[in-house]
Amino acid sequence: CVVMSVGAAGALNCVFKALLQEGDTVIVPAPFFAEYRHYVHNFGGTLIEVPCTEDFSLDIDAIEKALSPKTAAVLINSPNNPTGRIYTQNEIDRLAQVLDKHAKKCGRKPYLICDEPYRAITYDGASVASAFKAYDSSIVVTSFAKNLSLPGERVGYICVNPACPDKADVVAACIFTTRILGFVNAPALFQKVVAHSWNAKVDYSLYEKRRNMLMQNLDQAGIHYVRPQGAFYLWCKVPDAYKGDDMAFCEHLKKHLILAAPGSGFGGKGYFRLAYCVSEKSIAGSKAAFIAAVKDLH
Repeated sequence: CVVMSVGAAGALNCVFKALLQEGDTVIVPAPFFAEYRHYVHNFGGTLIEVPCTEDFSLDIDAIEKALSPKTAAVLINSPNNPTGRIYTQNEIDRLAQVLDKHAKKCGRKPYLICDEPYRAITYDGASVASAFKAYDSSIVVTSFAKNLSLPGERVGYICVNPACPDKADVVAACIFTTRILGFVNAPALFQKVVAHSWNAKVDYSLYEKRRNMLMQNLDQAGIHYVRPQGAFYLWCKVPDAYKGDDMAFCEHLKKHLILAAPGSGFGGKGYFRLAYCVSEKSIAGSKAAFIAAVKDLH
């Protein structure tokens, strides 16, 4: 039940082309990867943003309230970009129960789409929960760009749960949409590369070291953040002096040669995202800049 794809982005576009009808909705917990809006809109759908809880766990009750007969899918990303949050098995199990309940009520069963390019990059003993065990109509999309550090090579896959009632139709539709969206197939050379390297052992401790270095810098500067359980981003709170204006604060950081992504683009106004998939030298050198940026607020 696997279809090779042109990265996770290509996979998501193929899945949405296969599943969505004009006017359908896709529910996503916020904050989320900014390009999701465009992937869904590409095929006549509407992205319904449902805020997470204060600690960025799934708000299952809010998701349940957002479900409607037009809901084609719920899209989750764990570890999450931008928060680094990993959803627990209990959260996934509860979400599955809500989706099953909704299907019985309205006659349409939403798919649970799991975007998992950061699945292997986890910290502090955390692991990513299985959606396949919890919910039959689930689909995993992923790429090798993050776990094997192959950005730009555009190779990933769509995996439809073998227990999915209409798995044959979904797989056939994804093969077809891969062609008609102009991808035709995943890059042939890198299909051969990942066939030999998909389970290669990778040392992710380098990311963990960089995470810890950046957290120490922010601690000394007095910037609050969410401790990431996975991926390679820090989700940071805009200082009170800026009253939640993440766009303005990111412009302020530029004056100190710090490039940050405003949270509003991720559906998380009042926050900003930092990436630590950079050199240790860059992270070490940022310490004085963060401290100076915060001092300039007073």
